[in-house]
Amino acid sequence: MRRMRLPGLLFALLLLAPLTGCENVCDRMCDAQADLMERCFSDWESSWQEESYANREEFSDRCYAVWGDELDSLDEDSTDHQEFSDRCARGLQRAQSDIDCESLLLVEP
Repeated sequence: MRRMRLPGLLFALLLLAPLTGCENVCDRMCDAQADLMERCFSDWESSWQEESYANREEFSDRCYAVWGDELDSLDEDSTDHQEFSDRCARGLQRAQSDIDCESLLLVEP
């Protein structure tokens, strides 16, 4: 069976689609960190419960409340908003590019 190839622009748009949703960058960072944790639990010999969460949803809800809600509470035109957004963007990038289960150790408080 022959595979069809998507045109370059369509392919690029499909790759960017998950990044352009309604969620703010901090919420996306939370999702990426949850993905990383689930992937790394076997390496760490850990689980959600051992990390003090009942499950992924509880972790995500807490992360959204701490990071995403804080970003949403800041005036979008303020320097604080940009700085906080940049912190989340760095955390998102680290979590998405992590190959050795170490980036969560670098999460800024």
